[in-house]
Amino acid sequence: MNDPGVALGVLLFVALLVGGFIWFLSWASQSLTKRIFCLACGSTAETRRVMPGSLLVEVVAWCCFLLPGLIYSLWRHSAAFSGCGKCHSRSIVPLDSPVAQAAYTREISQRISAPSPSFRP
Repeated sequence: MNDPGVALGVLLFVALLVGGFIWFLSWASQSLTKRIFCLACGSTAETRRVMPGSLLVEVVAWCCFLLPGLIYSLWRHSAAFSGCGKCHSRSIVPLDSPVAQAAYTREISQRISAPSPSFRP
């Protein structure tokens, strides 16, 4: 096992196994998308899986340096969260929660009571 080609092949195989395992965990942990109310932007959108960091940095780290690429990928996938589908914020609540219902009815009442702009031809 003193051949550098064999060692590199084994290292690449282990990296592919770990990458596949990370991908499987991220795929399996995704919950079904559900509609939520975002406290940051006020939208009623579906949740979206948000990962911090950059995909480009992850690809470069994997291509150039094996260990930093693995560490960066583990950090990105472990820090992923379900966020707002529009603004990617963490401050989301279910649509049927009292906070969302109050904010939603307040927004609707403001739209109804707001004066409409006059039409000018």
